[in-house]
Amino acid sequence: MEILSSSLRERLSILLDIDPVAIGDTTPFADLGVDSMMRLELIALVEQYVGRELPERELNNLGAIDQIIRYVDALSSS
Repeated sequence: MEILSSSLRERLSILLDIDPVAIGDTTPFADLGVDSMMRLELIALVEQYVGRELPERELNNLGAIDQIIRYVDALSSS
């Protein structure tokens, strides 16, 4: 999951034009200024990682990198 975490952090740093170090795994996306278009890009990145389409509604409810990682980990376990 470290690859996904790093990829999400890198994508956010590009989208937000901030240093990736400033983005912690538990930093709320709302605090970073992530908007709906940025969320769509993150969802696309996660879908690419897992290799399938995921429910956008569920992913939109996840508000930080660590929550996305736990969600994907739960998918992998089932």
